[in-house]
Amino acid sequence: MKIDFPNRDWYLASKSERNPPFNSYTFRWNSEEDSEEKRAEVWVYIKDIEKTGNVFTLVAADRVMADVNRIEELFTKESGLINLDNAIAYKIKPSKGRFDIDHETYAIYTIREGMGIVFYLTFTSNIKTKIIPQILIIMKSIRVD
Repeated sequence: MKIDFPNRDWYLASKSERNPPFNSYTFRWNSEEDSEEKRAEVWVYIKDIEKTGNVFTLVAADRVMADVNRIEELFTKESGLINLDNAIAYKIKPSKGRFDIDHETYAIYTIREGMGIVFYLTFTSNIKTKIIPQILIIMKSIRVD
């Protein structure tokens, strides 16, 4: 798996490599303006799935996507925002977080050789104009070979 971050403001904040079926990694944006009110993160979850599973099975099993009314927009490779085959991405409707600030999230689901890989790219709306170009670079850079 490969993810390109657009600058050095991004760092690996936590890593949890438990025995299968589940590993997770959290990358955070750290700028001079970063605070509890201004936050951006990329979460990566890797879990074992049945070899017969498909990307839609992975989405259906995700509790974040359990409510389809939360989906604002759908993306595939053809949209140009992601470069993954056998993947689907969603923009999730904003939700209120701490300090009553909207949090915006993109979710990307893909499957490779019996592994389901889920990426959540999330940020507070008060940094949207600064962070969205970086989020789009990250989304397009994700490679899973």
